[in-house]
Parts: sequence; structure tokens; C-alpha cells
Amino acid sequence: MKRLLELVNTISKHKIKQLDVIGLSNDNSYPQQLYDILATKKVESDQEAAQLLMNVSARHPKYKSVKRNLIRRLTNTVFFVDIKKGLYSDYQSAYYNCWKNLAAAKILIGKSASFSGNALLVETLQVAE
Repeated sequence: MKRLLELVNTISKHKIKQLDVIGLSNDNSYPQQLYDILATKKVESDQEAAQLLMNVSARHPKYKSVKRNLIRRLTNTVFFVDIKKGLYSDYQSAYYNCWKNLAAAKILIGKSASFSGNALLVETLQVAE
């Protein structure tokens, strides 16, 4: 229970309001639209994407902002990629889970949730063996 309470306290303390990831909702924001354009391979360059998305140049500050936002959201989404759908071998799944857990443990320890972070590290080490 100590671990669970520490995790809840850490998450609550840092006021997690929503997951800022791509593809979870019917989001029609520019970053989501840019993602959809890229995922369907409608364009091959920044210039084409900026033109199709906003009718601006790839150097336009608004397009650059959308692109940075998309990169940030995709980076957040990486932690939610499902590695259990049969696309990966057991070794690959364990490899990705170990790295994900290491990153989570480092964040927890950095946010003063060392009991939870260390417990996660011990569990991860057992899987890695």
C-alpha cells in the first residue's frame, strides 16, 4: 500500500490533468491534423505539409509551433505504445518494458517517490535476468 499511496501522491502533487498524447480522442487540433497527414503519407516534405495544413510556408512560426507541439505529444505517446500485440518477440517486449520502467523509475525517484521508483527498479531487474 505504501507504494500505491506514494504513486497517487506523486501524480496528484504534480497535477496531472490529462494525457497529452496523439490519437486518444476526436481531437481536431493542428498537431492531430499534421499527424493524420503524415500518417496517411499525403506529403513528403515540411513545405507540402505546411501548405496543406495551414496554407503557409514551412518557415512560418505557427507551423513551426505546431510541429514542435506534435513532436512533444508524440514523445509522450511513446510510453503508451502497445508492445503486446504479437508484433514483438518476448525478448523485444521485455527489452522495451525494461527501458520504459527505467525511465519511469528515474522520474519517480526525481519526484521524491523513491520507494516506488526503487521497487520498480527491483521488479525490472528481475525481469531482465
